[in-house]
Amino acid sequence: MKSFENDPSPRNGETPQSSRLSRRGFLGGLGAAAAAVTSGIGVAGLEPRAEAAPVSEAPASPGALRRNQAWKVRMNAAEHWRKQPLTQHLNNGDEARYPNRIGNYSKGLPHNRWGEVEPRAYQSLLDAVASGNPEDYDAITLGGTAKLTSPQSGLAFDLEGADSCAIAVPPPPALASAEQAAEGVELYWAALLRDVNFLDYAGHPDVAAAAADLNRFGADFKGARIRGQVTPRTLFRDPLPGTLNGPYLSQFMWMNTPFGVEYVERKMRTALPGTDHLTGYDAWLAAQNGRFVESAAGEVDPVRRYIRNARDLAAWVHMDVLFQAYFNACLILMAPPSDDPTFSGIGWAGPSGSGRR
Repeated sequence: MKSFENDPSPRNGETPQSSRLSRRGFLGGLGAAAAAVTSGIGVAGLEPRAEAAPVSEAPASPGALRRNQAWKVRMNAAEHWRKQPLTQHLNNGDEARYPNRIGNYSKGLPHNRWGEVEPRAYQSLLDAVASGNPEDYDAITLGGTAKLTSPQSGLAFDLEGADSCAIAVPPPPALASAEQAAEGVELYWAALLRDVNFLDYAGHPDVAAAAADLNRFGADFKGARIRGQVTPRTLFRDPLPGTLNGPYLSQFMWMNTPFGVEYVERKMRTALPGTDHLTGYDAWLAAQNGRFVESAAGEVDPVRRYIRNARDLAAWVHMDVLFQAYFNACLILMAPPSDDPTFSGIGWAGPSGSGRR
């Protein structure tokens, strides 16, 4: 880990925020992003307070020398981040543009029969965000039994690196924009093709139709391209450097993963083909209100499988453990050769390519 003791200044004029990446690229690069280690400080910890100098002990005490050095390193790091320019958190204007809030996230709050959020409920959410008080979060009006997921997580403080509020996410495209329309079309195609195996993309007629449909949006579609065109090879991929190399899925998603003296086989539970949800208006509205009425009974594939298609990938993402993907890759790369015939470090003897059946 880098020490800021002797280098409290940013390198090469860099600032924590850059406008060179699009929101799509920024979020795509994070993927299933790893969570920062946060402190247990509550909202009361937001109030500034004077910090005492490190306790002075006998100069010959190694413990005192180490503690004072640790205090100095942390203070220099904190001072480095405090001197950075304030980050601007931009939005796309939809919240102010639409009084009924149709351009903003409101799942879990009560909605009317048209799917529009109840104004008072939405205001209770805004009040909590503005105050940061736990009592106001407890007072958010919910529409059902489903609770909001970690709504106060942004109030915690990071003990390493920049504070979470010092890093901005580019705003999403506006609801009425062509870019938003292109993203919507891409999501619909992803839903329609969820049971098509990745190995079959090259020759599948529906995949070709999806690529042609997205090409109609021209520059308004921000996904990956080859020579300016969306193709079966670029479909549903991120536009970041290197993402078109190799198969759609990394081998790290299939290789047996060493975990101490164990190997974790990567076959997983997934849903049966054709298992769809929220295809009716009433079911969708119930989910918006935080009331889940559909049952998953009988929908689980009785056979554990390697990831083959978008349905399997969605099942993995739905239940993954925070930084699981990156941790697995790290364990695989660090593993020495093994006598296990199914695993030999990075030279694992499994099949290559994507969409293993």
